[in-house]
Amino acid sequence: MTCRRILALLVIPLLLAVSSCVRLQADYEILGDNKVQVAIDFGARNDVVAELGDDVPDFCDQEGLMDPEGVDKEAYAEDGEDGYAGCRLTGTTTVSELNQSGTSLMLGDDGTWTFLMEGNDSMEGSTMTADMFSDFLIRVTFPGEVLTHNGSSTLEGTTVTWSDPADLLTKEGLRATAENSAPRAAVPWLAIAVVVAALLIGGGAVILLNRFRRPSSEGAQGQGSSHGTPTTHP
Repeated sequence: MTCRRILALLVIPLLLAVSSCVRLQADYEILGDNKVQVAIDFGARNDVVAELGDDVPDFCDQEGLMDPEGVDKEAYAEDGEDGYAGCRLTGTTTVSELNQSGTSLMLGDDGTWTFLMEGNDSMEGSTMTADMFSDFLIRVTFPGEVLTHNGSSTLEGTTVTWSDPADLLTKEGLRATAENSAPRAAVPWLAIAVVVAALLIGGGAVILLNRFRRPSSEGAQGQGSSHGTPTTHP
């Protein structure tokens, strides 16, 4: 079910002779320590499929293509010469099922995830080139903050995306690391400081007002006392 296995099955000699004809899209989302949601789409352009005729493989029924529990396979054929015929695999499987034939997800003892899709050098006798891909996208969503990601990949939130097949054909392949848990929300220190300052200023103003009011009040009491109390003469 892994992308490397798919490529090994998909890239037959006749297909290799044609440039810009292969689709490979894969989306992995880590849901837990041993659970990952996958959506994989692979195939070839319709015009190439038409030229190959009977030599075109059944994309969803190839020897060696895994069928793990929880993952459904669906063959499809889009319309038009620029459309694709292929197979889609979708569902939720275990990390251990995924970790075969060149694509792996590993959770280290330090709580760090490592995603690795082996590079072209790991496939013995491979003659793959970046030109053979016409639709390429590999995406991995981690549960925590992304620490590293290689090649020309991009990062949005906790999702790493590779869209250049040349990254796959390097010795290192596709690699990214991330934390296992979501980052804690940052403490809004500035907002807290503003609130505290406002409370201090407000409290100081109340104290000052009370101080100014007190003498005035006492004076009024004194005046009222001198005018309101009769004087007794001997």
